[in-house]
Amino acid sequence: AIIAMITLQAPKYGIDPKLALAIAEVESNFNPDATSSAGAVGVMQIMPNFYSQYTIEEVRSSKTNIKLGLELLKEYKKICPHKKNMTWVVCFNTGPTGAKKIKDPHQFGYYKKVMYALRKLQEGRLQAKK
Repeated sequence: AIIAMITLQAPKYGIDPKLALAIAEVESNFNPDATSSAGAVGVMQIMPNFYSQYTIEEVRSSKTNIKLGLELLKEYKKICPHKKNMTWVVCFNTGPTGAKKIKDPHQFGYYKKVMYALRKLQEGRLQAKK
C-alpha cells in the first residue's frame, strides 16, 4: 500500500515516483513506524515539530506523512542551491541552509544512497517489504 501511495501521489507534486520511492527506501526502508534519533517519523521521516497544525498521529499516518514528504520534495526541487543530476535531493536530508554548506553534493553520503536506491529501482532490483 505504501509503494502504491507514493507511486500514485508523486507525479501530482512533479516528482518522479521512482525517485520518491528511492528516498522513502533510504529514509525508512518503507517503515511507517520508523523514528529517527532526531525525532523524524514515518515513511518519509518527517519532523513533526515543523507541522504544528498536525497531531503526531497525523504526521505518523502513512497518507499524511507521504503527502508532507512529497510537498517538501516539490519545494526543495525549486529552492535547493544544488540542481545538477538531482543533487537537490540533499535538501531533503539537510534542509536548504545545510545544503549550502555542501561543496560537492555528488560526494554527499545521502545523495549517493538515494542514487543507489534509484538505480536498483530502475533495474527492478529494489524489493520493498511493504
